[in-house]
Amino acid sequence: MSHQPDKLYKWQLPHSSVGYADLLWGFYSGPPLTETQQANVARLLKFEPLTDIKTEKENDGKSQFQQFVTETYIKTDSTPHSNSEESAKIASSSYFRVIHREQKQVEDQSMSIVNWLEQAGDVLSQNKRFTPREHRITVSYPPLIPWSRLLPVLLKTLGGNQPGRNPDVDKLVKWQASCQQLTHLPKKHRYTWKSQSWLLIDNNPDSIPFRQDYHALHHKLRDWRGSEGLDVQFVHRAEPGKEIVRYRGKKPVYAQWQMPDNSTPLLILSDLGLHSNNDGAVDNWLAFGQQLKQYGLRPTVLLPVACRKLDLRLLHFYNCIIWDRHSNLKPQNSDSIGTTIDDEQQFIKTLLALCYPAIQVSPGLLRSIRYLLPPACDASVEVALRRQPHLKDTEQSDWSWMPDSKAAYLPEFLSQFQQLTTAQQQSLIWHIATHHAQIADEHYFEVLSELQRLGIELPDSIKQAIDDYLPQLIKSYYRYENHHGLNNWANRYLSRLAFSKDYPFSQQQQVMRILVTLRNDDKTKPAIQWPEDIPKELLRQFLPAGEPLQQLLLCQVGTQLKLSSASKAYAEQEWGAPVVVLGLPFIQNTVIYAYTDTQGKSHTYSLDLNTAEPVMLDLLPGTHSIEINNEIFEIEALDQENLPAYMAGISMEGTYTSMQTRNNADQYFTWYWQPPILKGQQLQPNEHSSKVLTCPGFWWYRPQLDAVVSEDWPYPLYRDEYGLYADVNIAGVIQRFRWIQPGEFMMGYPDDEEGRNSNELLHKVILSQGYWLADTACTQALWQAVMGDKPSYFKGTERPVENVSWDDVQVFLQKINQKQPFLDLRLPTEAEWEYACRAGTKTAFNFKESLSTALVNYRGTWEFEVDKWANNALRETTEVKNKSYPSNAWGLYQMHGNVLEWCQDYYGEYTSKQVTDPHGPASGAYRVLRGGSWDDVGGRCRSAYRDCAPPGFAIQYIGFRLSRGHEYSEAAADRLPDGAHAAVARGTQAGDGLRDSDNTLADKSLLSKITKRFKK
Repeated sequence: MSHQPDKLYKWQLPHSSVGYADLLWGFYSGPPLTETQQANVARLLKFEPLTDIKTEKENDGKSQFQQFVTETYIKTDSTPHSNSEESAKIASSSYFRVIHREQKQVEDQSMSIVNWLEQAGDVLSQNKRFTPREHRITVSYPPLIPWSRLLPVLLKTLGGNQPGRNPDVDKLVKWQASCQQLTHLPKKHRYTWKSQSWLLIDNNPDSIPFRQDYHALHHKLRDWRGSEGLDVQFVHRAEPGKEIVRYRGKKPVYAQWQMPDNSTPLLILSDLGLHSNNDGAVDNWLAFGQQLKQYGLRPTVLLPVACRKLDLRLLHFYNCIIWDRHSNLKPQNSDSIGTTIDDEQQFIKTLLALCYPAIQVSPGLLRSIRYLLPPACDASVEVALRRQPHLKDTEQSDWSWMPDSKAAYLPEFLSQFQQLTTAQQQSLIWHIATHHAQIADEHYFEVLSELQRLGIELPDSIKQAIDDYLPQLIKSYYRYENHHGLNNWANRYLSRLAFSKDYPFSQQQQVMRILVTLRNDDKTKPAIQWPEDIPKELLRQFLPAGEPLQQLLLCQVGTQLKLSSASKAYAEQEWGAPVVVLGLPFIQNTVIYAYTDTQGKSHTYSLDLNTAEPVMLDLLPGTHSIEINNEIFEIEALDQENLPAYMAGISMEGTYTSMQTRNNADQYFTWYWQPPILKGQQLQPNEHSSKVLTCPGFWWYRPQLDAVVSEDWPYPLYRDEYGLYADVNIAGVIQRFRWIQPGEFMMGYPDDEEGRNSNELLHKVILSQGYWLADTACTQALWQAVMGDKPSYFKGTERPVENVSWDDVQVFLQKINQKQPFLDLRLPTEAEWEYACRAGTKTAFNFKESLSTALVNYRGTWEFEVDKWANNALRETTEVKNKSYPSNAWGLYQMHGNVLEWCQDYYGEYTSKQVTDPHGPASGAYRVLRGGSWDDVGGRCRSAYRDCAPPGFAIQYIGFRLSRGHEYSEAAADRLPDGAHAAVARGTQAGDGLRDSDNTLADKSLLSKITKRFKK
């Protein structure tokens, strides 16, 4: 123990809501507590201060801690200080319990991961290309304008009338005729390339999409006119008129700009700064144009710019020709400037979407995709697209996606792809495939497999190539853990994947995601968070297996749940054992768990029990689903401030969760939660099944089910998918009893239910104690074994006994209880009967299906007509466990139909107020009947339907089922384990003193109704 509080208070605990371990934990764990903090902790746990506080000297020298732990608590009827402003600021503690548990059904997979991964080779051991030959071709770069159209423009710009080789005879004759002196031999002129031409190329950063166009035009021009006399210069640092660069081979030569002769044509390849974000870029070209004009020069400029972006001032100095498809290749004037497109951003979005499958986009690929769109998607869009925040490496000629940005364009890609014609779709796939075939196999197959995942039709040869290559690539990554190149590619690949519910990841992609995440696992983190779309069955196959047996614990820590290994959970406790909500043994070290957080978002994690730190789960009050490996658990978090009405308090101590209930006499009863378990379907000897059942949890009057509380109930206890049961031998006949736990429900039915009667007023009922109820109506075999006669109209040992009155049943019960007094059998109260019939449902019947004769033995009609029956109605009783009629959720058979069942209560009217343990009026003329019969219509078989009859009345559709009220005894309490503070009190025996045979019918109107009801 780390410390003791500075001042010790004596606290009382109203209604046994929590145990002393809770208070001790609050005081003695963590840093030292001030007096105010101690008071806050105590109030948080629902303790109240006492006024008679003794000092240490007054307690015979006992230490403060000894005095504290030896105090006995005092129960009072006072309420906690819930109105205190100080306590209102403190969050209420939550109490957790597992209320449901089931094994998740794993779907069979056509091929296991181990098989296809083991059968695959690896790409690194094979020195070859895997890309299909049909895509390994030289990629053509689409020019801005076809060269055939551009040649005349270049010739006109850089050409003129030049003397040829042939003599000009006509001119020679004229000279001779005019007697001119012949100084030289005249030659014929023709329009051709001038002997001297200048080409100025502006390679500024904004011209990256067009550098290949500049380079291609340069080489084409040399091919057309020859390199002799062609002076090619490059603007240096995007500053025209200052420094230029010439290349001698691959070596740059820098020089100052010199003005050409005014007879030398000058062609400029530039955007004239129109694409620059720098306002001074256009000004530099205006200043350069002013210089050229002073020398009598007006150059022609090929601009890869949309005409809408032209600056009017530039037209004073340059002949501007738009260099793009659909251009008329004529110098622009003021009339052609100023037109804009409002959908430039939409074109950018569309282009990016169509680039979605690509990993690396070259200018040529982007140009090819742009040409699939309308002409309004011009060259300037290529420049604007590269400035989008989702892209990277824009200083290079190719660009790629920023991490995690590509996924956002998946929906738009699918939409835009569907709008393309079939020819355009095939063209898009072709260009993307051939461009990536030039890079690397892994990039090519990543792109093509993504297209295949999206349902885009590919040639069969490509599909086969994908199926052959991807398993080998995954095997290589799996095998070569330290391969730098594969690791880099795998991480980038993971960031590029985009999930869609309509187009889920393939199994190979799922495996790659798992492997990458595991390889990048940071061991210092508590757990690895996994996407929801990764199948847990697939994930489990790649998690590292463990050798020793691990114990996984889900423990409560304040208002949180902590998930960790048992060794860590116990090691972190300063004293005592952790409050365990769930304990599971695991052979493997790694556990997969999934839960929904307080924001409603689902998460899947894997936790290494050996290395990772425990994880904390924040759960709001309510019911939460947590999946741990192959099991699904429902965890209920109870807020002390908002407990269900039937709970007077709740507490957790060690591995026990207990609650308290209170009856009308202010007696308290303690019940211990028995968590749900999984077990094979071997419920009895000689019953075998491979099916795994979920045995539900329930409240029980002992901490454990390892033994029976008292010797007066010497029957083994069993658990199955319905709950707890015991098979009781009564006069040589086995009758199964089901344990019905304490709880609450709404008795009766609301006004809008079909068939509702005025005597079914809806009200809340609390049952403070559990009880045993026979799973079937009493059979004729059991009646005959006890009474020795056969009163039933319809004969059959396994049919329900009928034609017995309430008084007859009391004689039957008396005989059993005399011979087997420990049974103390009785009839259920009306509230107990409806609570058990409903089994947690709120509808007219305890099953989800529509009412039919396949589910209930009744007339088959809803309204009563004497001679009206459904064709398949039995018109008689049937066996109590007829397989045609399934049990309800608590394992009780034929609570609807077959026979009406006597209840212990006198018939009386309901109250609209909440009631606890109701057992009807103290006296009366009629006893309650419930459940409907084979002779009843559907409305009379409802869970809430009430009937009654004189206790001496018997007919062939009235029977009963046995009940046994739960009882505490002092002997049983003595055998409870130490620390299990169960309040011991004798349960209320419903129906005690109500066995008189007073058949006086004071209510004549009710007598008239009963006589009519039972008239045959």
